[in-house]
Amino acid sequence: MWVFKMRTLHTYRFKKEKLLLIIVVLLLVSFVASQSLSCSDKKQQSQKSQAKNVEEKGPVIRLGVVPAIGTIETVEIFQPLMNYLSEKLQARVKLVLLEDYDSIIEKMEAKELEGGIHGSFSAYIVQKKQGAIPIARPEKNGVSIYKGLIFTRKDSGIATIADLQGKSFVYTDRTTSAGGLYPLYVLSKEGYDPATVFSRVTYAGRHDLAVLAVLNGDADAGAAKDTTYFDLAKKNPRVDTEMIIITSSSAQFPEKSLVVRSDLDPDIISKLRQVLLDMDDSSEGQKVLEKLGADRYIASPSSDWADVEEMVQFTGVSLD
Repeated sequence: MWVFKMRTLHTYRFKKEKLLLIIVVLLLVSFVASQSLSCSDKKQQSQKSQAKNVEEKGPVIRLGVVPAIGTIETVEIFQPLMNYLSEKLQARVKLVLLEDYDSIIEKMEAKELEGGIHGSFSAYIVQKKQGAIPIARPEKNGVSIYKGLIFTRKDSGIATIADLQGKSFVYTDRTTSAGGLYPLYVLSKEGYDPATVFSRVTYAGRHDLAVLAVLNGDADAGAAKDTTYFDLAKKNPRVDTEMIIITSSSAQFPEKSLVVRSDLDPDIISKLRQVLLDMDDSSEGQKVLEKLGADRYIASPSSDWADVEEMVQFTGVSLD
């Protein structure tokens, strides 16, 4: 009797525990399902919210920049500008780092960029080939232009353009005015064929690297922009003590200008220009300008490329 009662009690408890287990499992399933639906709803709400934010922030404006120094330093310099423009234009202005000006030219033509910060020669090229529109350029201490230099080491035995015959030469880049177009112009005016006058030609890719190539004996002579040469001389005394300038251009080239595609919304173009020109009026804008090493932005009309135009016409250099 006792055994029977124990078994009955055990069976009862077992059934009760089984029932509780089933209830718990059902509750868990119900909870998981509700959480899943809740997460799905939240995800949909998040996606809708993000889409709304994207719509509110306005169009994407991709601007190409070629690093003149390291990649990290370039981002630190230009990202504040992108953030500032995004806020003022109610748009998503994105910084796109590219290897060279040719890449900016190509991507603007392919409509993979809305614009770019160009050197004077590449800015001229996109204006002539694509009808691109120059917006503005930075000014520092009242200066927004630069000149080209041709230089060598003091111990090279080179003193004139004629002495460059048979020597090695380092250009900065094909699409730069001071470090590419200018030396072609000088050589052509002196009656020399740039294609045959040198024993060896290299391209440094950056103005400072062209100066250093000559300083360190990797080339007999070279060309670069004067502002970079003199800035480097302040940091490296060897530039002054070991190098000399053979010739300096009388031509003046516009500093790096922001140039955009001609099919960009005219309203955006107008606002972009005004935002840049007004930057120095606010403390927020002044902080961005300080990062850029500038005091303000000034207008950059197509007429500022007159000297570049003259050199292109004289040398017959191809824009392709």
